[in-house]
Amino acid sequence: QILFEMSGVNLDELLAAKSQELKDLQGKKVDSLNHEIEALTLQLSECRDQYNELKESFEYNLNLLSDRDAELEKHDRILAELNSKIGSYMAEISDIKVSLASSQERVSEENAKREELIQSFQKKIKDLEASFEYEYKKKEQQVY
Repeated sequence: QILFEMSGVNLDELLAAKSQELKDLQGKKVDSLNHEIEALTLQLSECRDQYNELKESFEYNLNLLSDRDAELEKHDRILAELNSKIGSYMAEISDIKVSLASSQERVSEENAKREELIQSFQKKIKDLEASFEYEYKKKEQQVY
């Protein structure tokens, strides 16, 4: 025991004090690590909650986009059908216009023929009236 004593300090006491100090430091370190684990656990929980919210939001938006795409495809089909119908109607209108122009031309020709006939008949009527009047006057002169 004499060997372990130096200048009034007992090494056993020093060793016990250092051992206690080490235990206290280890305890504080454990407490600090436990607090850090609790903080990280809380942060992990918050991150999981945030991840789940983002995942739900993403899935909701993905469904919205899917529904929108389906709606757009439906409208594209309707638009294609309408464009096809418009093309058919335009072709039909074009045919009708051609037919109308032809009919108007025939009507014009028939009107011109009618006018010619009217003028011809009016001339014949005048000629017949003149001839009738001439013959009437001639007969009248023969009677007197």
